[in-house]
Amino acid sequence: MPLRLQIENFLTLENGEAISVAVPETGLTVGRGAGMGWVLPDASLHVSAHHFDVLGHGETWILQDRSTNGTYLQGERQRLDHPHRLRHGDRFQVGPYIVVALIEGPADLPEPPPGWPGGPPLD
Repeated sequence: MPLRLQIENFLTLENGEAISVAVPETGLTVGRGAGMGWVLPDASLHVSAHHFDVLGHGETWILQDRSTNGTYLQGERQRLDHPHRLRHGDRFQVGPYIVVALIEGPADLPEPPPGWPGGPPLD
């Protein structure tokens, strides 16, 4: 399922980068560092050089925090401390940026129950 990440609270970025990016099937690295797949400038250094990764796993997308300052899912007070399965419309904060995940297709359907194909494992 195609995934696009889009910044909601900025109209432009100071480095000329786009406010949205299509995530390639191979995944995406994001941060303020020059070698990232999507560079998010941040003079205040709240965005880490390598802040987060988005990884494709079958037909799902996984958000993995790699930062020092944290990635915060949908306004949660606690930083993301484990990989998160992205769903259509998920919003997360990265430094000053609010990023929304836009997934095309059935990936935004509810997760199958534990033990079913594609669902979480049984404990």
